[in-house]
Amino acid sequence: MCYTCTYSLCKGCTKDADFVCVRDNKGMCGICMRTIMLIEKSAQGNKEMVC
Repeated sequence: MCYTCTYSLCKGCTKDADFVCVRDNKGMCGICMRTIMLIEKSAQGNKEMVC
């Protein structure tokens, strides 16, 4: 099951799906993973800015 949305898969389907396992039977679907990576990159970019 995805941590951030209602997307879920059975064990057999996780191998062929766009899904990143994080812990045991939970992880993130491709859409949520892209969103989280954008948020993390944005947060890192703000720290590196010089005023």
